[in-house]
Amino acid sequence: MGTLFKESLFPTDIMYRNIFDRDSIFRSIMDTKPGYPVDVYAVDENLHIDIAIIDGKKEYVDITTEATTLKVKYTKPEESDTEAKYFWRSITKRSFDFAWKISPKYDLETVDAEMSNGLLKITIKPSKEAEGVKVKIK
Repeated sequence: MGTLFKESLFPTDIMYRNIFDRDSIFRSIMDTKPGYPVDVYAVDENLHIDIAIIDGKKEYVDITTEATTLKVKYTKPEESDTEAKYFWRSITKRSFDFAWKISPKYDLETVDAEMSNGLLKITIKPSKEAEGVKVKIK
């Protein structure tokens, strides 16, 4: 099998949706930005999704899969910083509920996740079926 299939992502391979926005639909990640610090990339045939979660704990993160959809939800606990008087506030410290439609060339049964230093790292391995098979001619 050629390397183009394994090393390339097509615009429809990964579709993104912000579930908090009820009117949102799945769109190509090439055309949509989540509005939250997220990196989506491929290394060694694996798909990686990194999400920065400031002051986040893994207990507040839910990762689920359903058919070809990967959902990541972070429910930020209520905090009371009402005494703070911000002059500038740009650090993202809010809940999110994202979904990605993942190409069948990745196997959502192999999702692995780890949280370290405020970074949630999700890895998805390629699907065995997507590798294809060599057909012998009789």
